[in-house]
Amino acid sequence: MEELRRNYFTRAREPYPTDLLVNETRLVALLPGKWNDDVRCELFRVSSERPIKHPPYQALSYAWGAPGHRASHIQLNGCEFAVTMNLGTALRLLRDNEEPVVLWVDALCINQQNDAERSSQVAKMRGIYKTADQVIIFLGDDLSPRAGKSFRRDPGPCVRFTGHDSDEDLIRQYMRKWSSSLTTEQISAPDVFCLIAILSRKISCLKFPQEIPESRLGAIFEALRIMLTTRWWDRIWVVQEAVVAEHMVVRYGNASMPWKMLATVAIRYHGGVVSNLLDSVSSDDTKVLRLLSRVRDLDHFRQTWRAQSQKLDLLALLRQFCNRNSSDSRDKIFALLGLCDQSQTLNPDYSWNEVTVYVKYLIQMIQQKESLSPLNGDIGRKNRRDIPSWVPDWNATFDESDRGRQSLAELYDACGGVASTVLVFRVQREVRSDYLDSKIPLVWEGWDPDKASSQIKKGMARLLESLESESQPEAYLPEDLQYWLKDYMRFFQSMNGDDNDLDAIFNKLIAFCHPQGQRHPTRFVNHSLLTFEYDNQNGCADGSLVARGRFLGTVSKVFEPLYSCNDTKAVLNGTKHWFFATERWFATEWFARRLQLEWSPFDGNRYDLSNLWTVFAETLLSSAKLTENGLERLGIQDNAHLATWLWRVVWKADPAQQTYHFQKMYHRLKDILLQMPFLDTEISDPRVAESYSAAMRLSITKRAFFITNNGRIGLGPISMQESDEIYVLPGGKMPFVLRRIPHQNAAFSLVGECYLHGCMDGQVGLPSEGGIPDHRNYFQYWHRRLYGLGGSRVLEDGEPDIRLISII
Repeated sequence: MEELRRNYFTRAREPYPTDLLVNETRLVALLPGKWNDDVRCELFRVSSERPIKHPPYQALSYAWGAPGHRASHIQLNGCEFAVTMNLGTALRLLRDNEEPVVLWVDALCINQQNDAERSSQVAKMRGIYKTADQVIIFLGDDLSPRAGKSFRRDPGPCVRFTGHDSDEDLIRQYMRKWSSSLTTEQISAPDVFCLIAILSRKISCLKFPQEIPESRLGAIFEALRIMLTTRWWDRIWVVQEAVVAEHMVVRYGNASMPWKMLATVAIRYHGGVVSNLLDSVSSDDTKVLRLLSRVRDLDHFRQTWRAQSQKLDLLALLRQFCNRNSSDSRDKIFALLGLCDQSQTLNPDYSWNEVTVYVKYLIQMIQQKESLSPLNGDIGRKNRRDIPSWVPDWNATFDESDRGRQSLAELYDACGGVASTVLVFRVQREVRSDYLDSKIPLVWEGWDPDKASSQIKKGMARLLESLESESQPEAYLPEDLQYWLKDYMRFFQSMNGDDNDLDAIFNKLIAFCHPQGQRHPTRFVNHSLLTFEYDNQNGCADGSLVARGRFLGTVSKVFEPLYSCNDTKAVLNGTKHWFFATERWFATEWFARRLQLEWSPFDGNRYDLSNLWTVFAETLLSSAKLTENGLERLGIQDNAHLATWLWRVVWKADPAQQTYHFQKMYHRLKDILLQMPFLDTEISDPRVAESYSAAMRLSITKRAFFITNNGRIGLGPISMQESDEIYVLPGGKMPFVLRRIPHQNAAFSLVGECYLHGCMDGQVGLPSEGGIPDHRNYFQYWHRRLYGLGGSRVLEDGEPDIRLISII
């Protein structure tokens, strides 16, 4: 106590008299006292640069408390200070009667009213919890629902379980109490921890159910249920706090135990050891043990994270943990940053509002992954309307079916290998140049443009390398392009300052502008570039994402989605409805175009019933199967099984009925012989059929089946509608469903990603030869039609349809 007072305590009688320096943090000394004494704390500052080493401390991991609950009051540096009821209780329970307890507690050690301090200290929390002597997981004060009564009674000394043989006497003491018919005491936290201690031990200790009255045993399991459903388990901050900690102890009321003891029970239950030894316990009681899955999952992630040398990216963490709660919606991201790869370019900043946080980190994720995979999922699920359509609302519940489908997206390459590059700027004022209306961009506050600049230079270098390998002047750039390039160079100089490498590339490209040059724009425009322009006058970073996309078709028909694959009858009826409606649709189109034999809705095959079966089955599976090695793409060897699987496994149909159905439906098609040899066959290996069925459950759950106007079928978001449009975008491994915004030219809202048969492997991707970034649409194709370059025709018939679109 005297050492703390001499080296650390200050005379300041206010909690936060001055701001923390860059290398400083605060610790709090919880002063000694008895249960009914006021809680008194002293804050003091420690620094990594000071010669005096800071004292050992414990970090507290707890839930702040539900909004609206009444507060508790403590003395902090001699001043009255309001804390949540849960924290007030934790401090009373952790207090020692004789010695101060040194803690790190976020609500005390960070000035929550100072956004700059909150931001800097949150960025250090990984190190704070990692270097703590131990992290105390505080689950609550009491099992009783009587709010506040724990403040009026002393729970007694802490009962400590160790997870070792030393617990034997303690276990026997509580078992005698449970088996006594004279016991009238309510179940308390030590009773629950004793149950956990028993379940974590050897088989010989598990004879206790037979000796305990059923009502008493039921009360203990109910108490365990209450402990496993406290708010701590649903809080997002605890993920980082529990994962990085070297040593953890679980504290509940006046009982404590090592985290390892609780994790051992969860692992044993998952392995079937515990449940097999509780046959005499009511099934209603043992159902409580299912809640141990949240312990097992958190501990598994803890072990995995600590073992891997390369940490997870933010997107993977968000998809895994965003369903957890936080009192501040920005913490859905900030709470996970400490677990990310430390190549983060953005630090937490509480001066940003929620929309700005979500937009900035989304753009950073796109830049780091060079992909639009962060846009996958049911992106239309939002809790607030001011979030742009292309930005996920991480405060909304992330759907489990979307989570399971994320691994599917990694199997595809719809854009043909084109990486995403996002150029971010804010327009401040307009100026007039010699050749065009240009705007001076300002770098977004808190945004590092180096990543975008690096990718832009790589693309231009690839174009330059391609030009240097050409020997014919016709393959060079059009002569008039040099004026645009010079203006472009001035633009990038205004954004990036001096960049000699970029200037050299521009000058070399200008040298390849030739009077006979006729290189087409698809070969000199960088299609990987997306731009984000914004105006944050209102403190909100809303804006549009502008991209060059290839149009794939308009949604012509959308069918009723399947919300669950657990209902076998619904799957049978739903998929049959999709198939026969599709068949009628294609039959009608085929009759309408029967003279146009070149019409190819199925990748080079004319309208053919056998081909339709295979294509439809592939679409149900999103062209994937689930094997013991995980999800894999279908191969050529699967073609022989797909129609049989659809008929015999999914529909469990009678071949005779199927033949009759086709004869009835197509009795007018006298010239078509309906031969379906697969109707009478079986799949010899049941594992093959199950690999398809497992992939189908993942593929079609909460997805809508649709047909496009140009004869393609697919699966997309349940919110998609007829007249939606489908595009391939740069960096998009899957096509995207977009919806036009009325009265705005080429402006769309993003509905979500989709599977579109025949378009998932770059068959209709974007040019990827590198090129010049076209952030202001200077090289847009209609401009060349209007003005031309050097008097030569730039666009030719048959060029792929690439459109500049704005996603709002």
